[in-house]
Amino acid sequence: MSLTEFNAMLRDRSYVEGGTDPSSSDALEFKALFGDNKNVMRWVARMAQMYAVERNELSLKKPVAEKKAEKKPTEDVSDKKLKAVKKEGGKKAQDLAGMAEMGSSFQQATLVEPEGRMDLLEVALEAMNAPVEPDCEERKGGAGGVAKILLSATDHAFSCIIHVPQEYTHPANAELNPRGYSILATDWAEAAFSTLPGDGKGVKYLLQTPTLVKATYKPQPDLGRYTLKAKDAVSGASFAFLRERNLVVDNDSSDDEYIFGDDDMPGI
Repeated sequence: MSLTEFNAMLRDRSYVEGGTDPSSSDALEFKALFGDNKNVMRWVARMAQMYAVERNELSLKKPVAEKKAEKKPTEDVSDKKLKAVKKEGGKKAQDLAGMAEMGSSFQQATLVEPEGRMDLLEVALEAMNAPVEPDCEERKGGAGGVAKILLSATDHAFSCIIHVPQEYTHPANAELNPRGYSILATDWAEAAFSTLPGDGKGVKYLLQTPTLVKATYKPQPDLGRYTLKAKDAVSGASFAFLRERNLVVDNDSSDDEYIFGDDDMPGI
C-alpha cells in the first residue's frame, strides 16, 4: 500500500482497523513506515505540531548553507570572559534540567556574567541548550527542552531572552507535550514587559517568534527608566503570567509543578 493510499484509508478513521484504540495492525504499519528510526519519529512528531501554513512558509525560505560561519560575540570580549559566560550558562542549565525532571517545565533564570549584553546572553543560551556530554567530568547544558526566560542586567544594560521549545507551543503531540501546554514566547514577552517602570517604554525587540524572543531595554532616567528596576518588573510580571496559567505554584502549595530558585524569585 502506498503512502497516498494509506492516507486515503485513514481519511474517515483514526486507526487502521477503525475504532477508538490502536491495534496490532497499527503497530505493524507504523513499523513498516519508520522501523526503529527514533530520530525520524521525533522529527515527524515535531513537524506535525506545526500548522500547515507554517510548514508552507518554511518551504519557501532558502535552505541554510551546510557550513555556517560561526557567530562570535563582539571583539571586545576576552576569552576569559567568554569562558565565564559559557560556564555560568552550562551550570545554570543543569539546575533547570534537574527541576524539569521533577515536572517544572517553565522556569526563570537570572544570569550575572552576560552583564546585560544581548550577545553574551545569546552565548549563555547556547551553552544552556547544548546537549550534555556524557564523558565530560563536569556536567553542563541539557536545558534545550526547558521553557525559560533569561534575564541579565547591570546599572547600564538589560537584556532578556525567552525560549519556548516548539512542542510547548502546540498541544497536539501528547508524547512530547503530555500536559497540553500552549504557550507562545511572544505572549510571554508581552506579559513580562507590561509593567515597566517610568513611562512604561524602553524595550526594543530584536526577535519575535513563537519559540524565541530577544529584547533589550534602554535606560533613560529622565523618563523613569532604570535597568535594574525594569529587570525586577519583568521578573514579577513573568511570574504572574505563568502563575495565571498554573505553570508556577506558591510556596504553600502542595503542587510541585513549578518552583523558582531563590535567586530567580521576584522580590528576593
